[in-house]
Amino acid sequence: MARLILLLFITLPITEIAIFIEAGELIGFWATLLVVVFTAIIGTAMLRQQGMSVLRSAEAALQRNELPMEEVATGICLLVAGALLLTPGFLTDLVGFALLISPFRHFLGMLVFRHYVNSGRTSIWMGGAKRAGHSSSNDPSGDAGSAPVIDGEYHEVNNSSPDKNKSTHSIQDARR
Repeated sequence: MARLILLLFITLPITEIAIFIEAGELIGFWATLLVVVFTAIIGTAMLRQQGMSVLRSAEAALQRNELPMEEVATGICLLVAGALLLTPGFLTDLVGFALLISPFRHFLGMLVFRHYVNSGRTSIWMGGAKRAGHSSSNDPSGDAGSAPVIDGEYHEVNNSSPDKNKSTHSIQDARR
């Protein structure tokens, strides 16, 4: 990943300069400059509109007690798109505008998700909870995902009995 970033920092400016030179020769310096400024203005307006839409969608997901994961991923793509659109250059504008297109963002998200799942650095749990260090007697792997969860509360009980072998803690079911 570090090599990819280093490669981008070296090749992207060189490529942008070459494209600027070609565009300047083709349409002139002032027209090239106007196109770059115009794309930044249009991109910023589109980014503002889509950003507000994502914010409303994230708020709706939170109101439904859901984690707004898709909205967060979309927000990250829009943040990168904004940075690319504000960076002068035709190539950065092209990638920035591509990130503003929803199907492209979904495709990119699918590729990133697949990459991390296939790399083996990601674990996915599809429900249930596992307590660290807990294993059931019939499951040698320690996965107690099918065990029932009992919701309860406890409070300390002070026994006046001098018997020190008795437990001083009691667990009471919260449903009582």
